[in-house]
Amino acid sequence: MKKMTHTDLCELTARKYVQTFALWEVKGKWENPDVKTWNSSGRSTIYEIKMSRSDFLADFKKKCRQEDHKKAGCRFFYVCYGDFIKKEEVPDNWGLIYYINKKFKIIKYPCGNLWDDKPDRDLQGEIIMLVNYILCNKYFNQQRFCFNKRYKRYERG
Repeated sequence: MKKMTHTDLCELTARKYVQTFALWEVKGKWENPDVKTWNSSGRSTIYEIKMSRSDFLADFKKKCRQEDHKKAGCRFFYVCYGDFIKKEEVPDNWGLIYYINKKFKIIKYPCGNLWDDKPDRDLQGEIIMLVNYILCNKYFNQQRFCFNKRYKRYERG
């Protein structure tokens, strides 16, 4: 049986939580989220996939996680392969999802009304992420995207 990889869990997460459109493992400006989904109103959710505890702890050192840094999203979740992250360790504005026995389980939802427009949202960073996706798809044939099931007939990836 094939061992679960980071890329595998990114794709599974994107396909499970896609709102309208989802990308995985695409580079951005400051933020390089593992999975990013958008709803039809343009609001986005970032999912950071964590395969180990050390990876989770290292995430807090990223520039994009600092309090004064712009965020390339409206909502945020950690997706943990197993249960090595405890909900008390996750910041209030982040949610937590476990992936255990081939199933997703939401452990914690982010606090507050997270769909409000945020003054610290990095829209330029989100546009750069989409442009990078288009370039990767065109030149490197990296089709790392999916649509919501209602758009299934249009999907190519």
